[in-house]
Amino acid sequence: NVTDGGGGNPVTIFIPSDESYMLTSDERSKLASICPWESVFIEPSAELEKGQASDEIQSVFRFFMPSGEEVSFCGHAAIGACAFLANRNIITSYQPNKIQESFLP
Repeated sequence: NVTDGGGGNPVTIFIPSDESYMLTSDERSKLASICPWESVFIEPSAELEKGQASDEIQSVFRFFMPSGEEVSFCGHAAIGACAFLANRNIITSYQPNKIQESFLP
């Protein structure tokens, strides 16, 4: 949970400490249901999980409601995750041709 004292609505951001460890859907849901607000899990993409080489960091955002329900998109959590990554210079520019949308089936 990132708090900078600047106001606004909170969002919980989960980032794996070890990229080789991936949470199960049940584990994500349990963690999200502890939070009183929306949450986002920032995880390596499936291509990186398979060991494919990449010269760029590629991540997937997975969004959850306080009920623990996974949803296809949450604007509030997406903005929070992008701000978190930008504030740490993990993302430094907007490149619309490199953005890929994915939604739950």
